[in-house]
Amino acid sequence: AAAPLIKGCNIHGTQLCQLEVRNHAQPRVEGNQIKESEAMGLFIHSQARGTFIDNDIFDNRDPLAQVLVASGASPVLQKNRIRDGSSGGIQFHGEGTEGWLDGNTIQGHKLAQVEVSSGALPRISRNSVTNGSTVGMYIHDPHTAPKVSHNHIHSHEDTQVIISHGAFPAFDHNLVEAGAGTGLLVTQSGHGIVE
Repeated sequence: AAAPLIKGCNIHGTQLCQLEVRNHAQPRVEGNQIKESEAMGLFIHSQARGTFIDNDIFDNRDPLAQVLVASGASPVLQKNRIRDGSSGGIQFHGEGTEGWLDGNTIQGHKLAQVEVSSGALPRISRNSVTNGSTVGMYIHDPHTAPKVSHNHIHSHEDTQVIISHGAFPAFDHNLVEAGAGTGLLVTQSGHGIVE
């Protein structure tokens, strides 16, 4: 599998995705600015892996999210700043999609800051998820079962966390506070373990 190092770059201003990682690739992507695309900032899919650390990802204008992890990808994303997008922050989508979202700052999005859907199973830990226009974290669909622990989710203009449509997360030791709406909403056959 391809395993390049992408470090200290300024990747900006494209009409399509700024950085796409696919087909079992395993890059190390560190200390880059990924910004100002008309589409996604970062798209990781098709069994790609890799480590993404200390990147600043902002002002990408895809209607879905700034960062999308899908189609069986399983990356490690640590200490990144995912901020100020016109839609969602980061989405994990689809059965077989895993990965680890750890120690990131995710803030300032118009849609859900963190979304997990359609059977994805990531670990989500020690992130600061803050100051969104709508929802902090949205976990939905059958077989969607992320492990969500030790996150600080706060200061959203709508519900802080929604678990719905048959999702079954393990949600433990998270601090959910200071939102304008409901703190934790479980609805429409949402399940899970909340501690």
